[in-house]
Amino acid sequence: MQIRPEYPRLDYGHQYANGLVFAGLAPARFVGSMYYHDSSLYGNNGTLTNMDPSAWEFFPEIGRFGLRFSAGTSVVALSRTLELGTEYSISMLVYPTTIAGDSRDVLTNAAASTYRITSTALQQHIAGTFNEIDSSGTLSTDSWKQIGLIRKGSGTDLDWYLNGSLTQSDTSDATDEFSVDYIGNNAGTNNDYIGIISDILICRGQNPEIMTALTDPSNVMLSGLIMPPRRVLFPVATSSPPVVTYRPMMMQVC
Repeated sequence: MQIRPEYPRLDYGHQYANGLVFAGLAPARFVGSMYYHDSSLYGNNGTLTNMDPSAWEFFPEIGRFGLRFSAGTSVVALSRTLELGTEYSISMLVYPTTIAGDSRDVLTNAAASTYRITSTALQQHIAGTFNEIDSSGTLSTDSWKQIGLIRKGSGTDLDWYLNGSLTQSDTSDATDEFSVDYIGNNAGTNNDYIGIISDILICRGQNPEIMTALTDPSNVMLSGLIMPPRRVLFPVATSSPPVVTYRPMMMQVC
């Protein structure tokens, strides 16, 4: 299985990059020591808050790194608010270790709107309005899964995805625009996400392609979205110094 470069370079002409505004693609290490790297053109790196770099772990079964969240106020705070409007696509890899009881917020904003996992459903909460998949999308713990949604605009269908498959479409009741400030829960409630989050792809507009991009663990380079590292060419070493020939200058007599 391939190993990703330390800092992934993306092919912005790729179909997965259509509308891409955040790409948390789990490079081999943090930027510096406490920054979660955004590989998109926006460079919206997140700061680890109440988290230690030791939470960054490599998982060979998916060939990439992931960030482990524990109970409490551990979040990744983005450097700038990610304004998505009313039409957007979200896809990520999660490995929840606890989903019983309270909802588990995986993306939140300063207004406490959330994208979350519950014991029976995926759920989005905007301005007091909940939209969710039904119990047919029950989520188990202790396994990797892709979760995602595509919101097609205010009052239009909201498509929910689980492991790359369209699970349910329903009519969105929310009219407010969605934004993201944090990975994890920052509302000071008991809705802390507990588990691991890896690849996060967020696009403005509708991009159903990213729903299947994360379902194959062996597809570490995401079908070419992540470009191979640059090759650095050095001159070939020689066993002896080069021979320099000096020619005398001819003087012209006028």
